[in-house]
Amino acid sequence: MNNELTTLEQRDWTEFSDPPQLPANPVVSVLMLTYNHGPYLAEAIEGVVNQKTDFPVELLIGEDCSKDNTLQVARDYQKRYPQIIRVLHACPNSGVAENFRRLIRACKGEFAAFCEGDDYWIDQRKLADQIALIRDNAEISIVHADHVVRHDFWGRRFIVQPRGRYADYSDKGYLAGDISEKCFGGLVTHTSTVLCRSQHLKEYLAIDLAKSLGFAYDCCVVNYLALRGQAAYLDRPVSAYRITPGSMMRSGARGNQKMAVEIRDFFMKFAAKHHKYVGRRDAIYKDYTLTILKSAFRLADSECFCKAAQELQSMSLSTIEQFTLKWHMRLFNIGLMRSLFTYTALFVQSGRKIRHMAAIYAGMVERVTLAQPKLNR
Repeated sequence: MNNELTTLEQRDWTEFSDPPQLPANPVVSVLMLTYNHGPYLAEAIEGVVNQKTDFPVELLIGEDCSKDNTLQVARDYQKRYPQIIRVLHACPNSGVAENFRRLIRACKGEFAAFCEGDDYWIDQRKLADQIALIRDNAEISIVHADHVVRHDFWGRRFIVQPRGRYADYSDKGYLAGDISEKCFGGLVTHTSTVLCRSQHLKEYLAIDLAKSLGFAYDCCVVNYLALRGQAAYLDRPVSAYRITPGSMMRSGARGNQKMAVEIRDFFMKFAAKHHKYVGRRDAIYKDYTLTILKSAFRLADSECFCKAAQELQSMSLSTIEQFTLKWHMRLFNIGLMRSLFTYTALFVQSGRKIRHMAAIYAGMVERVTLAQPKLNR
C-alpha cells in the first residue's frame, strides 16, 4: 500500500512508500535529490538497489514537483522495490535546499549517503566498504572516494572520462585525515561519493548558516561534515558525475553568480565561527569575488559588478588578476565590446570541449562502456 503523510509539517509533500516492507532500522539512508531527471533517474536508482550489503538500506527519493516524468519513474521503482524505496514528492516546488532538508529530517539510518538523480553509482561495494571504514571508528565523520566524469555527446550515452579531478594530482594522504582546511578553494570531495553520520546532518540543519542556502547546499554541508571529524578515502571510482545541460553546475552566468555569492558568504561566516582558513581566507574570498565579477559582467548586472570590482580593487591581486579586472571594467559599459568579450570566452570554452571530445574518440582519453539501465520493465 502507499502511505500519504498529512501532518502539519508535511502538508506540502506526500510520501509514497510501503511501511510494513521497509526496514525499521536501516543502517544507511541514501538521499537522492531529483528534479526533471526523468531520462537519468532509473540509472541513479539502479546504482543504489544493486548495492551488495549485509545490512539494511533505505533509499529516499526527494522528487521536487518535476515537469517531466521524474515522479512516474520514481513511483514505478518504489512499487518494484517497496522494501527499500521511499518517494517524498513535494508540491509545489520547494527548491533544492528545502528538498535536501526534507530528506535529512525523514531519514532513519545511522549513516547517510548522497546521490543526485542525474548522477549514479558504478561500484556495487561502495556502501559496504565505506561502512566498514566508518562504523567502528568514532573519529571518522565522512568517507569519500574517487569518481568518474561522464560526457554524453549527440545522444551517445557511453562516454566516460575515468578518474576524478582530484586523483590526478593528489595522493591519498591529501584526501584523508583532516580535510576541513582543504574543502574551500579546492574542493576535495564529490558529493555523490560521500557517506557520513546522519547525526551530523541533523545537527547541520540546526545551525543558522544552513538556513539561507540554496544552490550551494552541497558544498557547504560537505565542509561542515569535514569539520566534525576525520575523513576516510576509498582510492577508487565509485560514482559517475554526469555532465548535463540542465544541472546546477551548468545553469549559466546567473546560476554561477548565485552559487559564488552563497559559497563566499557562507565561507566567511563559517571560517570566522570555526577559526579556520586563517592563512588562505583572503585568497579564497578573492577567487569567489572574481567569479562574481565575471558572471555579473556577462549578465550586465551593474550593481553586482561595481560592488565586486570595488572589493577587488582593495585586494592584493596578481598581474593576471589585475589584467582581468582592468579589462572587465573597461569593457563593461561598452555593450558591443562586452558581448564580443563574452562570446569569445564562450567560444574558447567550446573549443576546449571539442578538443576533449576529439581526444576521447581518438583514444587519447580512456573511455568506458557502461551497461544501459532497463527503463521500461
